[in-house]
Amino acid sequence: MLKGEGGLKRKAFSGIMLTLMLMGISTLVFYIQPVKGEMSNPEVAVFPEHPTTDDFVNVSVSFWFSSDPPGVREFGPLVQVGNTFSVNVTVWVPAPGEVVFWIVHTDYNTYGLGKLSGGVYQFQVYVYYQHYAEGTYYLAKSISFTVTPPPVGGKATPINKVTTKPMNNLELLAPYTGLTILLAVAVVTVGYVKKREKSRVNS
Repeated sequence: MLKGEGGLKRKAFSGIMLTLMLMGISTLVFYIQPVKGEMSNPEVAVFPEHPTTDDFVNVSVSFWFSSDPPGVREFGPLVQVGNTFSVNVTVWVPAPGEVVFWIVHTDYNTYGLGKLSGGVYQFQVYVYYQHYAEGTYYLAKSISFTVTPPPVGGKATPINKVTTKPMNNLELLAPYTGLTILLAVAVVTVGYVKKREKSRVNS
């Protein structure tokens, strides 16, 4: 191999590594930056959507956030009073003017209500937005759903009128992509250096 060819290959390799590093860093810088925190109201979904007395009923409570913080600090225990279920959820929020980072995430918890007798039920979500000052929980979401007897010799007619928005499963993959690129650059660079050292020793 000519000496000039080896130099060109080293320059090409260095150029590729530099490009990958810049791609990884720019991805992280673009997606992890100071923003104004945003969040959704709690979303509540009943599973199965039209439960019968034979079904094990679950209820999912979720919050969507555009940054971190805010985020759910605690999903409280399930409380039942008659046909009404309720939970307390504590959400940690940033202080006014506090710098937060754009990290989209969904915090959720599923509560098992078990098998229920026929009737109309309420599920209530009380939220406390916590920072430094003490506050109180307020009713942020309330839904009703109906449990019916199982169908006999036919298909059940849905009478549950609960309408809930679908859970937001948006996942911010860009930061992980940037980290993956940087890790790949490091691995390839180490392998290249070892190969160069081995070639130098053999020569």
